[in-house]
Amino acid sequence: STALTNIVTEILDTSATFSAPSVSINSFNRTRNLNDVFVALFEPSGNLHWPGNLKRYRVDPVSDEIVDVNGDAAVDPVTGFFVDTAQSYWSASADGSDVGAGGAAHELPSPGSRNVYTYLGASNALTNGANAIDTSNALLDDAALGIGNPGDPSRAAVIAFAQGADAADFDGDGNLTEARNMIGDPLHGRPVTAIYGGTPASPDIDDAAIYFGTNDGYLHAIDFATGAELWSFIPEEFLPTQAALFENDATNNKNYGIDGSPVIQRVDVNNNGIIETGDRVYMYFGMRRGGSFIYALDITNKTAPQFMWKLDTSDLPGAGQSWSTPLATKVLVDTGSGQNSDHLALVIGGGYDLDQDGNTAVTDNEGNALYIVDSVSGTLLWHASDAGADRNLSAMQYSIPGDIKVIDIDSDTYADRMYVTDMGGQLWRFDISNGQPASNLVAGGVIAQVGGA
Repeated sequence: STALTNIVTEILDTSATFSAPSVSINSFNRTRNLNDVFVALFEPSGNLHWPGNLKRYRVDPVSDEIVDVNGDAAVDPVTGFFVDTAQSYWSASADGSDVGAGGAAHELPSPGSRNVYTYLGASNALTNGANAIDTSNALLDDAALGIGNPGDPSRAAVIAFAQGADAADFDGDGNLTEARNMIGDPLHGRPVTAIYGGTPASPDIDDAAIYFGTNDGYLHAIDFATGAELWSFIPEEFLPTQAALFENDATNNKNYGIDGSPVIQRVDVNNNGIIETGDRVYMYFGMRRGGSFIYALDITNKTAPQFMWKLDTSDLPGAGQSWSTPLATKVLVDTGSGQNSDHLALVIGGGYDLDQDGNTAVTDNEGNALYIVDSVSGTLLWHASDAGADRNLSAMQYSIPGDIKVIDIDSDTYADRMYVTDMGGQLWRFDISNGQPASNLVAGGVIAQVGGA
């Protein structure tokens, strides 16, 4: 049994990327993409921690090939993997298909100067000392870290590890204070770019940050130009995971953290492509297999993020694992008490019910819902399900883990129609009547049934 397990593990120990590459929209010309390509990489492992990385390449505008920092073709057209001689941006030498070499992992600040935050409720400013991953933060005690039992690593060791030090001596050299230069795996999530654009006096398309989540529980903010980490955020739910990653035991079970893709919502008042006074940039991300909750951060200042809100099953009735990527749009709801002034909203599928992991078709008690949420406050504005919702639909018996397709038919920037699919193979269409109360806001139903169920 051990021999066969080792064989399979060795087969899986190969560099791979399951996340689709991401490109950036030119904030100065919304009809064009930039040529930069960001690839989230990971390497399967037989241990709890799977190595990952983020690397930057470019698309050659003449050949349409993905090229490296030297302008050479980076991808083997036969295998589809990076060639060994490729040198990604931010890397000092050729890093090829080696997940751990180069990239953002080797541009992490030293453990002592790295900005690693969490949110423990005392201040919405993540830069506040009450949110620091640091031994000086009294709120970051053994209970918060999930340690204190015999055999557990010490508080100081877990915090040093979370800051990026090799406190567990992964490389076996006895140096526990050196940098690990390791990032967790972004198995299913895609990176997203927020372009801040410099200032009106000095526009700068390279004034941007790349955001992505990893399954060791981190949301990383990476400087576009240098690849250096500006800051990272560990939700409090994944603080106890750090001790387990410190131990890094062999396991047959995949560890999940921030397994979803972030979404950016910009408020650029004068549409000049520059984030300046009065403009806002918000980010939202779910956990996918990592949990049933969604976070929102205000990242208007790319070096000083703010906590906005967190939604879980107590806020979203009947929610499953947060697989459905929040879709940023605008919806006007007559709530009686008002929404945010820009009517910014998120459309989110109910998520995934673990009952669907089996081989038999079943109906679901979790995730069989659809939500519209106020982007700024996190207030639930409208939701549909099979019972107890603003819109009760008897056919909504299957979880909705996929992303929702939202269409603005009349080009007034407000959502008019939604298309939704569920785990029962049903396709739904919903029409939105903006300005109506929740009871009359959305109408629709199943338009096709293509599932075996």
